[in-house]
Amino acid sequence: MVPGVMTQTPMTQTTMMVVTMMRQTQTLRTILSSRSPTPSLASPTLLGADPKTQDLKKLHDFLVQCELNFRDRLQAFHSDVRKVSFALSFLKGIALTWFKPDLLDAIPGADPTWADDYSEFVIELTTNFGPHDPVGDAEHQLDNLSMKDGSRINKYIVKFNRL
Repeated sequence: MVPGVMTQTPMTQTTMMVVTMMRQTQTLRTILSSRSPTPSLASPTLLGADPKTQDLKKLHDFLVQCELNFRDRLQAFHSDVRKVSFALSFLKGIALTWFKPDLLDAIPGADPTWADDYSEFVIELTTNFGPHDPVGDAEHQLDNLSMKDGSRINKYIVKFNRL
């Protein structure tokens, strides 16, 4: 041993490593606690509550809300299967009943084309729950579109654009 030079014992080295790790852990906790929480998936308005009173605009709104979720959480919805599963989980009533046989009575390897292709799922949904005569419906709505006294132009424009 050289006089005047202190060497660290194995115990002091271990203690210093533990103290360093504790500081790093505390720094990590501080960083993580200062971050805003990851946004949870927003729930689209349930589609298909009552077929007798179902507003056909709900289908469009439902699909827009799903798309917003997909864009917000790209990693969560990296595949069409995840997108279809997400959308299916928010169906209810007659819309859910329509898809149940394919979900519950599925034959392995014989999945419907919409099960793993979101575009096909949207086609299936709009074919069965969208307007039956979109052109005729749009013409009728345009013929009856009017701006009521005291209404705001914004409301009229929104209604017009929805057609």
